[in-house]
Amino acid sequence: MNLNQKILSLLSLITISSYGQLDKSHNRICIGDSLIKQQIEYVDPGKPGKNITWDLSQAQVIREEYPIIYSSPKLIEDSIYVIGNDTILKRYVPNTEYYIKKEYGTMYYYQFKNDTISLIGHENPTVRLRYTEPLMECVFPLNYNDEFLSPYLLEGVYSNSSKILSSGNIKIKADAYGKIILPEGDTISPVLRVKTTQTICRSMRSSIYKDSIRPNVQDKVIETYKWYAKGYRYPVFETVHNIINDTLFFGTSFLFPPRQHTYTNIKDITRSDSLNRSWDIDKKNKSKNKDSETYQDGIGRDMSERNYEVFPNPTDSYLNIKYAITKPSRINISLYTEDGRLALKIEKDLSASGSYSEIIDFRDFIKGNYLLQITENKRIIFSKKVIKK
Repeated sequence: MNLNQKILSLLSLITISSYGQLDKSHNRICIGDSLIKQQIEYVDPGKPGKNITWDLSQAQVIREEYPIIYSSPKLIEDSIYVIGNDTILKRYVPNTEYYIKKEYGTMYYYQFKNDTISLIGHENPTVRLRYTEPLMECVFPLNYNDEFLSPYLLEGVYSNSSKILSSGNIKIKADAYGKIILPEGDTISPVLRVKTTQTICRSMRSSIYKDSIRPNVQDKVIETYKWYAKGYRYPVFETVHNIINDTLFFGTSFLFPPRQHTYTNIKDITRSDSLNRSWDIDKKNKSKNKDSETYQDGIGRDMSERNYEVFPNPTDSYLNIKYAITKPSRINISLYTEDGRLALKIEKDLSASGSYSEIIDFRDFIKGNYLLQITENKRIIFSKKVIKK
């Protein structure tokens, strides 16, 4: 291969990786958009995987439809955003956009920053919540098999009297794709399913590590599955699970009829060339697998995992973590118990590439197995079982 061929091959890889099935040019919130939401009979989301058919043709509508409307917050003299009871000075939040979603008497407040849509608060006559650490809702670009993890913190008031304080993690994974058959009989293909897992915990400051927050009770887990279709900015279908003590406590499903999506800017969502590149999932998946094979070593670890070292394991005293980054990054190091509870969290904003290390004091941890998970800029890049003797 000559030099020109190498350059063309590199440019092709860059072009492929710059698009996602979900990306900010097609799927970011747009002011003035509106949808219709209908509750339908519960539909089990099924297993993850490729080329799946989800058949909703027999699902019955069980609740009257209601609208979802996106708008912009009030901006005073082009300098102060008014978002619920909060005000934000525009000059302190460069490169940040804000949106309001009105849904069934509740106002949801969103920000778009660093290619991430996050929920920063919501309120209705009963509850007022503010996320002091925003709740990640979507990261762009998002392709099949991509996975992101981020913590959140919230505080608020219930019925103007009871204080609410909660924390947890939010994990997003594009875990399946295929086609969906809607109740009216229409078939839409391709669709990408995105699974979001939110842990909700009452939390307390941990004495194990000064930079950590350690919850003592995990109240519940909410699993949300959303189906996105080519040519539509928002999901066309959604199923939500509430899980308590590993048991499905409540499940419900919602339809967003595609014919009733109303967009103010239709050009962004119908650019055929970029859409076709984004949604050729089989081709992109094969290309991604081929790239990963190029960088794998003899035991199947990819390049990002090879930048991390954890020892000794098992341990009865201290656990050493050594890692290297190639660009400024936010690093999150989390330890989970076998039942999925967060035992330790460390957050680092690193401004320079290079080698770093952490030492975790394991002496006060209960004996057993733990899952060590490390994210770099919210993307999960390392996961390993750690044993406490």
